[in-house]
Order: sequence, then structure tokens, then C-alpha cells
Amino acid sequence: MRRARSCRALGLDPAGGAAIVGAGPGCEHLASVGFQTRWDIYRASAKARLIGTVEAPDAEAAIKVAAKEYNLPDPRRLIAVRRP
Repeated sequence: MRRARSCRALGLDPAGGAAIVGAGPGCEHLASVGFQTRWDIYRASAKARLIGTVEAPDAEAAIKVAAKEYNLPDPRRLIAVRRP
């Protein structure tokens, strides 16, 4: 079983701002201090195909970064999955 990172272990104060999808309780402020999560980006089709990996605070931002970084014309067809 893997151990979850706590906000205090990262040296951050657990009082906070905007929420990160899937960050866990008490870590909502990480987005406001620029915490970056690694996201796998897939093209949505009959069979999902891995495009690459990007760093961003949330899934929506990850899709925008991937569309720009990988020069993809239609970001609506992308799926972001947080890496463990």
C-alpha cells in the first residue's frame, strides 16, 4: 500500500485556496501555491492512445498544456489521467 503525501510533509500550511481534483482532504490549497502534478494525456477514441505526460495543477490545465506542447488541434478529444 503506498503512503499518501500530507500537506505538512510537503512543508505547506493546510489552510487554503482552490481545490485540486483528487488531491485528498486538507490539500486544497496546493493549487494556489503552484503545486504541479504529472498527468498522462490520452486521445479519446475507440482505443485510448497515450500522447504523452505533462505537469499541471489540474486536469483541465493539463489538457491545455498538452494541446499546446504536442501541437494537437482538438483538445476536446483529450483525456487527462493523474499519475500515481
